[in-house]
Amino acid sequence: MKLPPRVRSVGLLREARKGVVTSQPAKVKQPRKKPESRAILYARLKIQEEAIEELLVDKEALEQELTTLKLEKARWIVQSRERQI
Repeated sequence: MKLPPRVRSVGLLREARKGVVTSQPAKVKQPRKKPESRAILYARLKIQEEAIEELLVDKEALEQELTTLKLEKARWIVQSRERQI
């Protein structure tokens, strides 16, 4: 095994290893999160599904409004061109 140029003896390797181990901060243990009950999870899913349904309804309404506005704009353009002729 070829050692790096600065570390040529086992003693130096041991000293370096001790320095690395002691120089690292102690790991702080965090408690595990307590699992939530199924009832709570199902309630959250139900709320999310209701919110998604509301958003889809709003999206459809906005798409219909956009379509009507585009039609009105197209009619206005056609009418303005007819007036110019």
